[in-house]
Amino acid sequence: MKISLYLETSVPGAYLDNGDPFRRDLTIRWWEHELSEYQVYSSLLVQREFERIAEPHRSGYLSLIRPLEQLEIAEEVAILAEGYIERGFFIESSSPMPSTSPSHPFTRWTIW
Repeated sequence: MKISLYLETSVPGAYLDNGDPFRRDLTIRWWEHELSEYQVYSSLLVQREFERIAEPHRSGYLSLIRPLEQLEIAEEVAILAEGYIERGFFIESSSPMPSTSPSHPFTRWTIW
């Protein structure tokens, strides 16, 4: 039985990160040689985040996650996440990835 792995935006983002060649090459090597060892999932949330990226990067990100099984996000999960954000458990900050586009919409959440 394979270990399940959920990929959010940072891994595909690193795959196409021309601003950090070491990070990009390491991610590409992992993707091509080790990804198949896992049961890999993504979600509609990740897809929506990538759809907000301008071309030509959008197509690259979407093509990376297209073959992955998509998890459905329950309404309860979305409500819980919003509650965490509203109560200050997470704060929105700029993501260090991907550096291929200076005006990317990626965000990451820091737990306080």
